[in-house]
Amino acid sequence: MAGFVDEDAVKARFSADQWLQFFDDDGDGVADASIVAEVLADADADVRAHLKGKGYTDDDLDQLVADQTLRRTAAAIAMGYAGERRSEWLNDQGQGRFHQVRERAIQRLKAMQKADLRIPSEAAVGVKNKRVGAGIDAADPPFVFAASAADRASGKPGPGGF
Repeated sequence: MAGFVDEDAVKARFSADQWLQFFDDDGDGVADASIVAEVLADADADVRAHLKGKGYTDDDLDQLVADQTLRRTAAAIAMGYAGERRSEWLNDQGQGRFHQVRERAIQRLKAMQKADLRIPSEAAVGVKNKRVGAGIDAADPPFVFAASAADRASGKPGPGGF
């Protein structure tokens, strides 16, 4: 299973000094692979969780990993996780250096989840509209103010003229 974010995508958002500051805990001048992997996995999990809320399956998500909008969003989320790994990097509100970057990325994911923003490559796996749950009977949708199926079939309006 490929991920929505890789090391190069995140590394491109940092200067060389920042990269080492956020990912080199042992001070050897090389980013620690386990820390990078943890941050990437957390960002990938966030993207997958939001898109599953939109109704995508694991197979659908595996087809969407090449989408550049989702990859940029995942890289921004990874920046946020990197910036809050140590308590000395947190401000008085407990937010890391890249907190706002991550929050904007999460808001983009939420907008995609609600279909306020479209995922450019979603047509490849089938357009998903709003959040989905168990199967809904399209013949009798669960609208509060909708006429019953029997009233619709008879042609007469339901209570209140609906």
